[in-house]
Amino acid sequence: MVKILDNINNPKSLIMANYIWKFALVGLLVGLLYWLSISIFTRFLPLSLSSDISVILLAILGISSMVLLKMTQPLLVGLSASLVLWGLAFWSEGLYWLEIVVWDMVLYSLAYILFSWVAKYSKVAPVIISIIAIIVIARVAIML
Repeated sequence: MVKILDNINNPKSLIMANYIWKFALVGLLVGLLYWLSISIFTRFLPLSLSSDISVILLAILGISSMVLLKMTQPLLVGLSASLVLWGLAFWSEGLYWLEIVVWDMVLYSLAYILFSWVAKYSKVAPVIISIIAIIVIARVAIML
């Protein structure tokens, strides 16, 4: 006999969908603000310094907004996304400004979703180990 599962009656799937959208929206906002801050800081500072300042300020802003929205593991998600996307201004240098905005928003959103998905596991040691592995793999892939 076939049993039909109805996801509407399953509250865990609804909570998880809402959970992922929150992280995606915070990532989109942080990506947009990253481009804005880079645009403002590069008028006064070199690109390398403005990129570093923007990443640090937006990591603090992203973590603060996740805390205010009562999301799980905001420190892990914010710091991990910042470490993976450190130097994003150099990757997108030379692109049209609209492409830079879109890529910044998409990459920050995907990073926040990825690390929030990893960080939702209840045990700390596997979460830390997998986040470190993801960061190392991503940074090595970026250097290639």
